[in-house]
Amino acid sequence: MKNLTKITLISLATLTALSMGAWAECSADVDMGGHTISNVANPSAKQDVVTKDYVDKLLSQLTVEHLYMRDDESETVTDITTGLIWQDNPAVVDESMQKQWLTDEKYDNCLEAIDQQEELERCKDTSGDTAATYCEILSLGDYNDWRLPTRDELRGIVKNGVERPSISLIFRQVISDSYWSSQSSSNSAGSVDFTNGYYYDFNKNASHYVRCVRNGQ
Repeated sequence: MKNLTKITLISLATLTALSMGAWAECSADVDMGGHTISNVANPSAKQDVVTKDYVDKLLSQLTVEHLYMRDDESETVTDITTGLIWQDNPAVVDESMQKQWLTDEKYDNCLEAIDQQEELERCKDTSGDTAATYCEILSLGDYNDWRLPTRDELRGIVKNGVERPSISLIFRQVISDSYWSSQSSSNSAGSVDFTNGYYYDFNKNASHYVRCVRNGQ
């Protein structure tokens, strides 16, 4: 039996006017009245990351509400609004199933490339026992075209105003911890923490949980 639920749309009375290059994307530095967020498109300072994430979450609340459907037999959740299908089996909360973004060997190769100022293709080699490879070989619900989700896709299933875990109640397999995204820079990659829904960068050899996604029909 398939169950339906929806995220309640939270209306905002007032939003601070920001310089936007595209919806929910700041294109320039933002003066917050005594504190300037520098390099706001991809901030590096931890406090700037949290502040930008907070602003992005406020803006994201203006999007249409999401409708979800869970298939108990296949252990998947379909976001009817986006068409994305999410892995929701016990593996997504199994500590032994945590993965690195890069294996230790590949990460060392990446650091060497950075140190020698070489092209950073070695920092993108996700072969081996990694999060991306895990999704690529996953077979679940008669599907075998799973992939590592983007930052925005992961944040799309965050339930605003709810913490520990910050995720829609339609998901059965939930834990308040970090999940890898496909976003990355040179030696770090992004994750979404479902304790509070914030986005953080970690070294690529760190181990985090994985929730794979696939494009629906």
